[in-house]
Amino acid sequence: MGIAPEDGDPWFRLVNDWRIDLPGEFNKIVKEVQPSLIVIDSLGSVSDLGDAKENGGAYAAPLYEISRRNVAVDMEDGFPSAAIIWIHHNTKDDAHFRGTDRLMGAVEEMWELRELTEEEEVEHGVNSRILTIGKSRFDRSRDRLLVTRDHNLNYEIRDLTPTLHRMGVGRNGDLDPAGVVLEVLRAAQGPLREEEVREDFKAYLQAEGHDRIPKRSTVKRYLHGWIVDGMVTVDKAKVSGKRGQPAKLYSLACARGE
Repeated sequence: MGIAPEDGDPWFRLVNDWRIDLPGEFNKIVKEVQPSLIVIDSLGSVSDLGDAKENGGAYAAPLYEISRRNVAVDMEDGFPSAAIIWIHHNTKDDAHFRGTDRLMGAVEEMWELRELTEEEEVEHGVNSRILTIGKSRFDRSRDRLLVTRDHNLNYEIRDLTPTLHRMGVGRNGDLDPAGVVLEVLRAAQGPLREEEVREDFKAYLQAEGHDRIPKRSTVKRYLHGWIVDGMVTVDKAKVSGKRGQPAKLYSLACARGE
């Protein structure tokens, strides 16, 4: 991938002799390098506890400890802010998460990378993997991403998460109204005024059998949230003359169908 630590690439630093039971050494390295991203490959290779103790709380304790010290520069054992990725492998048959569930509690998000099924390979190609977000403290559980590598070893990542989905643990509840706003804009033949978004939004939910429709102010907050996320753009309509304020027009930031 063009990483050449022996040539002194300034953006990459390789440390291959660190163990998880050396917190002082970890702090020393992070304070010296001040990285934005730390990748530990893998949890099992830096731990001395062995397979027999993977299900015990002691196996996850170092992750909690490092998380506690992250950003805590005012503490004696703290270090500057960094994003930390712990790579951890499933069981040998690749069927289950390996080790104690407390590992999940020590991180903000848990991502799982898996190979494609035969049906998915037909749709996405053989040089692809599905990345699924499991636990998430950022409300991204069950989001799915497609990672693809081309013949030049270039990687591309694409979001497969549907914007329109049902709420609830089993995704079998009511439609998420924020996603309905996007669906209304996707189906539109052109930019819509706020009142038009509201009317189409109301009609969509009523067709789904909803009798409780969010208020106008709530729909406006949905629109604002998608604007902040970069999914929706807002422009001003052209008006003739100098009287009155131009209406705001809302549309998807991407082309129709994407």
